Amino acid sequence: RYSNRHKDPSNACHFWRLTFLTTNPINFSDFNPTTNGIYELEAFSKSAFNAYLRQLGCGTSDGGIVVHGLVHGNQTEKEAQELAFSFLYKSGLVEKDINNGTEATNCSYLSPHVSRIVCLPSDISINIRMPTENSKEKNSVIEVYFQGSGNNVAHCPWNKELAIARVLNSLLDEPCFDTLRTKEQLGYTVECSYKFTAGVVGFFFSIISSTHTTVYLEERIEYFINCCATYFRMMSEEEYIKRRKALHTSLSVPHTNLDESADELFSAITERHFCFSSEAKIAESVLSVSKD
Repeated sequence: RYSNRHKDPSNACHFWRLTFLTTNPINFSDFNPTTNGIYELEAFSKSAFNAYLRQLGCGTSDGGIVVHGLVHGNQTEKEAQELAFSFLYKSGLVEKDINNGTEATNCSYLSPHVSRIVCLPSDISINIRMPTENSKEKNSVIEVYFQGSGNNVAHCPWNKELAIARVLNSLLDEPCFDTLRTKEQLGYTVECSYKFTAGVVGFFFSIISSTHTTVYLEERIEYFINCCATYFRMMSEEEYIKRRKALHTSLSVPHTNLDESADELFSAITERHFCFSSEAKIAESVLSVSKD
């Protein structure tokens, strides 16, 4: 499954962008493009796999599993804690304190986890061009990614930056599709959207095409981006405020069920900013994003 995954150019494109962002660019050339940076294991027995799992969960200072969980719903704090620890105990990730029968306070699940991402230079562009693995593949895929700055969990300054990215997305989504997909017909999948990678805000443009090279697609994306400045300048302040207010309203809609509420809370864990009122903060920040 790992070998075939990168035969799809969309998956490969996504993989290489993330690989670059989470790897020191100085050492990026050490990757072997023929294996997509994945080490192939010739003989991986069941016993070897079990030994690997035991080592993975050993909780030593140089390794181990970090577990983040969310218990959400109509229950007391004590019931939520019992449910969380029940999972940890039964999974074998944490052992009970035999002396008093309660949870041990020095378990590895309390260890902090730090996620790092490469800070891209702002004065040059970096191009990663990779051939598709499947010789019969007719599609080419391009992602043009712009990086913002990182987050600070204590003060959440990314709210303003993510709000800017969300405003950009709301303003450019329709023009991007109309220009590059409908009018220029560059490919059957054309999109632009914001990214939130390991706590770092970004914005990207993506095209999947069977009729144009990535070089040509890049030229057209850059041309569209240059036109965006004119598009924003020509937009009246009244129109901009109207569009911004519509986005704020959509972000401020309360959750209609428990699933939606849990999804937002758990996104604070998966996106690793641990700010459990992120949508409300982003909605509030949207109103402060000026057209300039």
